[in-house]
Amino acid sequence: MTGFDGRRYLLGQAERYDWVDLWPRVMAARLQLIEALADVSEEQARWKPPAGLMEGDEDGWSILQVARHVVGWSDYAIANIEAAAAGQPGPASLPPRPLPDGATLAEVRRALTEVSMRIASITERLPATPSEVASIEHERFGALPPRAWFAFVRLHDLDHVGQVNGIKAAEGYPS
Repeated sequence: MTGFDGRRYLLGQAERYDWVDLWPRVMAARLQLIEALADVSEEQARWKPPAGLMEGDEDGWSILQVARHVVGWSDYAIANIEAAAAGQPGPASLPPRPLPDGATLAEVRRALTEVSMRIASITERLPATPSEVASIEHERFGALPPRAWFAFVRLHDLDHVGQVNGIKAAEGYPS
C-alpha cells in the first residue's frame, strides 16, 4: 500500500478501540484466514507460485508455508501482548518453530486453530488493568503497546489472507 503508515494505523486502532471492541475485529480477520485454508488440498498447500508473485515475496511461499508462519508468529504476538499488558519486557525474537518441517496441512490447520483459541481468550489472561503505556518493540513498526499488538494480529492476518488468495488465483495453481 503506497503511503500506508502501519505504525500510525496500529496506534490509532489501539486508541480508538478498547479490548472488547477490538476483539471481534481481530477474530473476524483470523476466521477469514482459517476459512481461506478450509478448501485447500495437501497438493495445493505445497504448491509454490513463481517467485515475486506477491509484493515482497521473492521466495514464492506456498500456502502451507504461510500457514506455518502464522502459527509461529501468533505465539510471538501472544507473548508480546501478554508481556506488555503486564508491564514486562517482551521476547526479542520469534519462538522456536512449533511444528516439524514435514507437518501436513491437517497438522498445521489444527495448530492454527489451537493458537487461534489462545488469541481468542487472551483478554482472560491479561491483568485486571492491563498496562497502556508499556510497549514492546516491533522491527518495522517500532514500540507498540499491548492493544496495538492485538490490532497488529488483525493486520497481519489480513495480509496473509490476501497472500493465500493470491496464491490460489495464480496461474498454475492446482485444481
